[in-house]
Amino acid sequence: MSSESIADSFARDYITKHKDEYFLPTGAEDDGSGRIKTGEKILMDDEEVFLSGIRDGRNITLTKTASSRESKTPVGSTVTGFVCGQFELGKNLELVKEDIADQNRLRIPDIQSIERQLLPDGKNRFILNVSSGSTFEITPNPNIRPKPILSSVEEMNAALNLGAGSETVLMKRDIIGGGSSDVVIGKTIVGELQNTPRHGAGITLRGPNGGNTTPIEEVRHAWRTWLFRTSSGSIYEIMPGL
Repeated sequence: MSSESIADSFARDYITKHKDEYFLPTGAEDDGSGRIKTGEKILMDDEEVFLSGIRDGRNITLTKTASSRESKTPVGSTVTGFVCGQFELGKNLELVKEDIADQNRLRIPDIQSIERQLLPDGKNRFILNVSSGSTFEITPNPNIRPKPILSSVEEMNAALNLGAGSETVLMKRDIIGGGSSDVVIGKTIVGELQNTPRHGAGITLRGPNGGNTTPIEEVRHAWRTWLFRTSSGSIYEIMPGL
């Protein structure tokens, strides 16, 4: 599941708590402390964009702030959604409302430049200038994450291209109610699928690091992450092998 990492969360919380030690208030005179002035816009390069934390599966609020020509989307319009695909210079930006499978997508024209603006609360605002002549502001929403959606085994197989003989990885994520299982939480099983996964049947992976599960009872996906629950209450994440 695409979500905020522990490192991202720690850095954000630390900076917010200690912002007065590192940042000067907007409009303040430089006091020689070496603190960074807030409010100034800094042009970002490819590496800075990559490290911005805005990536596939992240939730953002997008606000149109300017336009050099007439458009169906008026200045001031705001939309919140999940970034679908890579966020980078020279590429368009796609947003979906809830799930990666949504066909109704908002597409922003190719990004020509990105500026970062440090806000007084220690958070960042990103300003996009796009090929259509419009300008947008991005505000990340780190606390909003994709919700697990009930799916089918067939949908899982199609999304991950799973079938008999496919190299597959299973990772034990949890067990409902704290029950017991021969497979401990965190254990990874790797091997070739003996049969194509189906509802009501267990999964068997052949190979030196293989193993098997009890029958599949439920499948859910959250963004690009697929999980299934078995009859024993075990929760597994399933991924294609390398």
